[in-house]
Amino acid sequence: MERKIIAFIQALVGFEWFMAGVEKLKPGHAEYTKDFVKSVGYFASKNPNSSYKAFLVERVIPAKETFAYIIPWGEFLAGLGLLVGGTLLFFGKDSKFAKYASVGAILGSLFMNVNFYLAASWTSISTKSLNILMIGLEIALLVFWLKPRYKDKKKK
Repeated sequence: MERKIIAFIQALVGFEWFMAGVEKLKPGHAEYTKDFVKSVGYFASKNPNSSYKAFLVERVIPAKETFAYIIPWGEFLAGLGLLVGGTLLFFGKDSKFAKYASVGAILGSLFMNVNFYLAASWTSISTKSLNILMIGLEIALLVFWLKPRYKDKKKK
């Protein structure tokens, strides 16, 4: 039962990332790069974390095309990995492939959530809370996939 609950949570987190990436990668969504610069500028404008504000202003905005390209693909691929790993786990096929897909996707999504938290947590309590919730779920998923598993072997 534990595996099915973990698989369900992983699929929910994966679906969220997957859909965020798909929405930005849709054909005709050329406005994303322009909106991206506005969003990053807004996140930097009153960000209380001066070192992260400097990162946004000095690194992200000058390389806006690169970041606007990498982020949606990261969201899409993290979501896909979480969905695949969660689906395999749900159906009892927690193979090495499922583990590696899940752990890679979890690390990617955790990295993105921490960055989104540092960039935008000051904007609203809901943004802050949602990122903290996602980070907590991703850490729990990571612990699940990395904990040693022992098969019960009965002595004859």
